[in-house]
Amino acid sequence: MDRAPDTASGQGSIIELEIDGEARRYQLPEDLPDPVVETMQRLGIVQLPADGEVIRILTPQVIQTVDRATRGADGWTLPESDYPRFEDPSNRHVIEIAGDGETLAAMRASVLALNPRVADVWRLITALSLEAWADGESEPPPIWVDCRDLLHAMGFEQHHKGGFRPEHVEAASRALETINNLWVVVPLGSRIYPVDPVSRKRKRRELTAENRFRVMVTLQKTELKDLFGTRYPLRWQVRPGPWIRDYPRRVAPMLKSLVELGAQQTANVWAKALGTELTYQWRPDAPPRRSVHIKTWLVTAGIYGEVERAFQKRNGARAREYFEATLDLLSMLGLFQEWFYDPSDLTAMEKASRATRFEVWLNSSIVLVNHTTASNPLPPLLDAKQR
Repeated sequence: MDRAPDTASGQGSIIELEIDGEARRYQLPEDLPDPVVETMQRLGIVQLPADGEVIRILTPQVIQTVDRATRGADGWTLPESDYPRFEDPSNRHVIEIAGDGETLAAMRASVLALNPRVADVWRLITALSLEAWADGESEPPPIWVDCRDLLHAMGFEQHHKGGFRPEHVEAASRALETINNLWVVVPLGSRIYPVDPVSRKRKRRELTAENRFRVMVTLQKTELKDLFGTRYPLRWQVRPGPWIRDYPRRVAPMLKSLVELGAQQTANVWAKALGTELTYQWRPDAPPRRSVHIKTWLVTAGIYGEVERAFQKRNGARAREYFEATLDLLSMLGLFQEWFYDPSDLTAMEKASRATRFEVWLNSSIVLVNHTTASNPLPPLLDAKQR
């Protein structure tokens, strides 16, 4: 069971309950007794606000693409006779999964098993790599990644006798194995050749060049054998693939509470994806307000497919409720101060007919109000060009 971030009071906490098969979120009163909040936290039914701590992650385009690819199976294509592929809607990179000695069926199963916690593991790997990356070096050195440290950073609850549950450790190991099997395909461009005057072929030829790199290179593994005889790697020595040499060391601060959020409730899953995309857009000199197009944000975060399926089932209003609840959660966590619909778009939504209201909502914009410098939980960074 995932645990919520620790806090000393119930102020601003949210409870999510499942009623008639639907998850409902409710704001708890600020004067709720602490013992009640603590009991609900232990039961895993309350999500409390975090303390604003941040972790620094790498944010080059390839890292963003891997993050989007590992959040879930949406966006992946599963051909019958080729590697599964993920095409990033935001840039030109492609992610493939190709495990050594694995069948195509096993690779497709790995894609279907992707979940937001795999993306959390990837973000923590980038944070560890950044921490070890010395100034003046062209790439980070190899680092040791311990599954237990990952679970601690992701907010998993330890067993009352110490340590983490074996199924959680195994899940973290599987996430590392999946990332280890990922390849990034970087297209270099294409060229169309004219008709060959010798062969007199009428059809022109188009040749495309591309580079293919492992996303993560594994150097060593330390295996663990549990009481049931199951073996799985506990500690991994890894480093980013050679692709990282072609990108500047760009970094951004991510709220630790985003990584600690559980991945069971819809609002939490959406908060991880939408909040990460905002993190990738972070700038130290960002204006106090910015406008974000809803559909573009959903597509980039990999959520649009789920929203579209909800609309096809005539649950478009519920998708909007989840989206607004997610924005409330992100505001409470401290990613921004407040949010509201662009006034002109809000007027258009109010005037839209029932048949067009959902489409009008998708093409509307959200205005995000940033925190002031004094209360901004995202501190300034060193120059991104420093090495």
